[in-house]
Amino acid sequence: MAEPAAEGAERAALRRRALVVASAVVVALLVAGGWWIAATGAMQQAGAPPDASSSATATATATEAAPSGSAAPSTTPGAATPSPAATTAAPPGTDAPIAPELDPVAVDEPTEVADVRVTLADAERVQGVARLPGEISGPAVRLTVRIDNDGGAPLDAEYVVVSAFYGAARTPANELGEPGGAPFSGTIPPGGSAEGVYVFEASDAELADVLVRVETAAGEPAATFRGDLR
Repeated sequence: MAEPAAEGAERAALRRRALVVASAVVVALLVAGGWWIAATGAMQQAGAPPDASSSATATATATEAAPSGSAAPSTTPGAATPSPAATTAAPPGTDAPIAPELDPVAVDEPTEVADVRVTLADAERVQGVARLPGEISGPAVRLTVRIDNDGGAPLDAEYVVVSAFYGAARTPANELGEPGGAPFSGTIPPGGSAEGVYVFEASDAELADVLVRVETAAGEPAATFRGDLR
């Protein structure tokens, strides 16, 4: 009867040791879990990057919060906000500035601009012929303008501009190429002269008050002639 009692005591001792080991394992796991939680919190407080799933969720939330049709604000550190481009467009409905004018002289008198003398050499009533889109055949006036270069440098006649206006309101006259239109071209040497021929649509009533404007060079005032060309 002594041997069974010894075996029972031995089994009880083994169970106690197993319980002690299991308790120790549980305590170790609890300690390790607490250490892992504490370490993860410290890393996040130190600026550790969130995982991909949390980043994607934050991005989606920011996109949904942005108003429709507008871009979400940039969160890149140091990113510069672009400034609107400066514009230099001319105000709508305004015309480009034109050169100033000398006081008009009679249609049969010469006028001078710097070292250049301008003369309205001839004015003929003709029947205008339309050749280009926008031109209209009909009554017209053909003007011959003469330029004498009294200066010491050649004059680039390619830049000479001749225009005509009718009445007190200075209604622009439409230019025609025919018959006989021959605008200035080439250069006029010092001491030389040249003539240009210009055709403008004009009725009899319009010819009663005509202003002819001649621009000889950029930066110089325009020569003007005014009178009755009937």
